[in-house]
Amino acid sequence: NSGFDILIATDAVGMGLNLNIRRVVFTTLTKSVKGEIQTLAAPQVRQIAGRAGRAGSRYPHGFVTCLHEEDHGLLRKLMGVNLDAQVHEAGLMPSTEQLMEYMDGAISEPQSVARVIDQWASEAYVGEGFSLCSRRLDEMKQAAEFIPWKPDLHMEDYLEFCQAPVQTANAKLLREFVRLFDVFSTSRQVDLAPERFRIDNVLNISILQKSFRAFQSLEELYHLIDMYIYLANR
Repeated sequence: NSGFDILIATDAVGMGLNLNIRRVVFTTLTKSVKGEIQTLAAPQVRQIAGRAGRAGSRYPHGFVTCLHEEDHGLLRKLMGVNLDAQVHEAGLMPSTEQLMEYMDGAISEPQSVARVIDQWASEAYVGEGFSLCSRRLDEMKQAAEFIPWKPDLHMEDYLEFCQAPVQTANAKLLREFVRLFDVFSTSRQVDLAPERFRIDNVLNISILQKSFRAFQSLEELYHLIDMYIYLANR
């Protein structure tokens, strides 16, 4: 009931927007990933196309097409892929409780998060059709590199911090992650400090339309809040 007939969106529309959409039109089936142009994977295409038509909505049946006729063949191919056949194995990630239970029985003097993870991974057994989420484990070890080791702090606290969704490639967010840990480790109240980020006008739509930097600031603020909420709920 917005009064608009057309929504122009990025591929983020496939994240789960439940709107009254009758038809999805792809302007392209490619995407720039770290400077490299890549064809969208079948699951991505199906997820985006799935925004069209929803049971119980104004349009229970949806349609999907391409803006350019030369893309129709590829779209049909991607829409026809058997997604079940693409899933070869599922990734497993240990919980903090599981790592702590393992550590209590196998590591007498843990000196780093990396040591706990590496030793656990070397002894872990996964059945057929499963694998360890090695990339996520590496991200935990990478996060651990930025927070100082304090013998009087419990390993469980380290593991929880290292599982937080921290963007280590972003210097501002990394500094805030280290600050949160420092405050927590000294038993002080951990506060959210948005004043460290330039958020004045960040929600001003006219500025967002003109400034890419404003979009970056908004994204940084989102990641900051996401990280804080994750840690607050631990």
